[in-house]
Amino acid sequence: MWILVVMLLLSGLAIQYQFNIKDKELVKLYKTKLDEANQQLESLKHQGVQDK
Repeated sequence: MWILVVMLLLSGLAIQYQFNIKDKELVKLYKTKLDEANQQLESLKHQGVQDK
């Protein structure tokens, strides 16, 4: 399941580099969302380990 999350994050990063976002507020918002997603990913990893 968390592999899908990783792929979404990677595609998000690719989009960010592709459009070369210069709007600092947008980048800050994006990084905040990325941090939140990374925290969710960590908890999903721990759940995945427990599920196995």
